[in-house]
Amino acid sequence: MHGDVASAVSTNVLAVTLLVFGVLLWATWVRGRAVHAPPRWVVLFSALVVVLFTVVRNLPFGSALAP
Repeated sequence: MHGDVASAVSTNVLAVTLLVFGVLLWATWVRGRAVHAPPRWVVLFSALVVVLFTVVRNLPFGSALAP
């Protein structure tokens, strides 16, 4: 919200990454290009990444990912 990208990344790197991809998807949609639903494997892989990130950041060896 304040433009401090380094602080945002240190707090939650996954949210910042998803925000970037969301903005790119929105920009593609605004330009009038067809945006189709992603294949099922992309959705499943994305969900797996989010779940693994959540689990790892709460384990002792993943403490660098926690805020």
